Amino acid sequence: MNGDNPRSQLAEKRGGLLTKIKEAAQEGKTREVLSMTEKLRKIEILVVREEKLRSDISELDIESPDLPSPDFHSMERNVDKIVENPNRGGEMSRKAIAQATTNAFVKKMSKDGIVLRWIKYKIYKTESGYKVGIATANEKENRKNWWWLGLKDKSFDVAVLLCRPIKGETIGICLPNSFFLKYGESLSRSRQGDIKINVFQREHGYVVQVPKIGAINIDRFIGDYSPLTI
Repeated sequence: MNGDNPRSQLAEKRGGLLTKIKEAAQEGKTREVLSMTEKLRKIEILVVREEKLRSDISELDIESPDLPSPDFHSMERNVDKIVENPNRGGEMSRKAIAQATTNAFVKKMSKDGIVLRWIKYKIYKTESGYKVGIATANEKENRKNWWWLGLKDKSFDVAVLLCRPIKGETIGICLPNSFFLKYGESLSRSRQGDIKINVFQREHGYVVQVPKIGAINIDRFIGDYSPLTI
């Protein structure tokens, strides 16, 4: 056993327990199965803790941008203060607005008791270990009531879509894992491997346009962040 690698130790113990549980079940040893299943549950908890510890250590080496975003509802006032860099054609402004929008959402969730920890670009993790992809998009004058968002395929369990209208408050949409299990394979992919998510506002509500299937109403997912508490 590799004593210097907790992940390898946990994986080895988990594999050994699964084998023993299978053997005990075949022999009808119910009490042993229950006992080892409880040990397996504890190992799964330790795996999540180990991953969280690695994520926390990684954060120490990364400088988080200091962007003015005290809370989700005051986001509009903050992003309006961000001035475009004329030498970059406004590119820095778009990135800064996207980051400010995400930071504001993460802080709002924290105030509500939902802690999201950054692990890599656009991906955060809940305390239970679920990966949350957070994508942002701005409504454009020439494409009103439409937002295009992208997240790296298979990099998340739950997706939060933050859609900023030209006027008004940001629309927060939390698509659970069940949505992607049902429609994920039908969504378009970019050459970079991102899932393309097209959100539209129609007369009957907000929808995600799924190729070859049609418009899927997502009103029930607006403002419902319960998937982040699982």
